[in-house]
Amino acid sequence: MPNKSSPTPRADANDTELALWMLERMRNSERFLGVIKAARVTGGRDVLDTPDYVELHRNRLKKLYQSGSGDDEPLPPSTAAKFAAIMKRDLLSSPEEVFEKVLDAYLERHPLGPDGPDAEHQAVFEQARDEIEGRTSGEFKPDFVSGLAGAAREELVRQGELSIDRSQGQER
Repeated sequence: MPNKSSPTPRADANDTELALWMLERMRNSERFLGVIKAARVTGGRDVLDTPDYVELHRNRLKKLYQSGSGDDEPLPPSTAAKFAAIMKRDLLSSPEEVFEKVLDAYLERHPLGPDGPDAEHQAVFEQARDEIEGRTSGEFKPDFVSGLAGAAREELVRQGELSIDRSQGQER
């Protein structure tokens, strides 16, 4: 899948710039997993549908959905098994992402008008952008922006290592 993300940030970029870049990478991961899922649904297989590549994109999305608070209620084993099966089948990153998708589908089918929970509902990517840009606060875990910036720094290092590997391969 072609990379449509914004230009790679400078090494000295601030946390907001890095977090916004990482959010765009996450959105691309969601699109990429959608392409793989669509191929699987039709009985085909995308050439990039490998466990390592899929896991890279699923792990990237986890940062958007998981609260990291540790005080979440555990799921009963049978429910946890169903969530694990759905996550594997539908290439979802976490139980939280499953909940988000279920909530979106429910609100789409059962709108409650201006007084219902869908009146203020935003897609998780829009909420994340608002949080990063400072228009909202507290929608995500307290270190959300710095966490995404850290993930962006790790991604930049990974890209640099891949670039070095490619250039060394061309020299041989």
